[in-house]
Amino acid sequence: MRYDTEPKWGTCVETAVSIEWVDRSHHSSRLYPNSVALATVIIVDSILSGLHTTRALPWRISFLQWADTHSSMSTIFSQIVEGEIPARVVYEDETTIAFLDANPLAPGHTLVIPKDEYEQLSDVPADVATDLYATIHRLVPAVEESVDADATTVGFNNGEMAGQEIPHVHCHIVPRFEGDGGGNIHTMIGKQVDLEDNRLEEIEDAIASAV
Repeated sequence: MRYDTEPKWGTCVETAVSIEWVDRSHHSSRLYPNSVALATVIIVDSILSGLHTTRALPWRISFLQWADTHSSMSTIFSQIVEGEIPARVVYEDETTIAFLDANPLAPGHTLVIPKDEYEQLSDVPADVATDLYATIHRLVPAVEESVDADATTVGFNNGEMAGQEIPHVHCHIVPRFEGDGGGNIHTMIGKQVDLEDNRLEEIEDAIASAV
């Protein structure tokens, strides 16, 4: 199997053939021979020793975590739930789990997920959503207190266009500190849209009727 485009962060690939990573811009590659049952693709920001090329790739390099047996799990988060990948778990109950982000935006950056896989918020059953929010509600003050944060930004990247990289619902609890240089939700989009009253009424009616 040949990958010459950036793989999707956090997905698992089952294959019974060799895997070759190709850097087309620098005409270099690395072949991983023999049969592979499972390859978990994890994006990292630096070139790792076992997968390095002589020059940096045009996208963030990836590494493969090999497993000897097939797995029905399709995301890294599910493997954390099953204990197949280590994580710094700070809370766990029957339906949810919380752990420190491996690439934190701030000290204490925590992810809260449902243990079962749901790609987007609209896929989460109501009872699980209730449990998920209860865990978020419990974790926010604990995270703030633990790192002496002034505040937290709490949110979901819900869908690929919103920046969601792993197809498993996860909430970010990001501690905020005075002078950290970060913005608020209103700074995510370049500019505010200016909508006429009739358009706002159309949107209001559409959302209200869809609930």
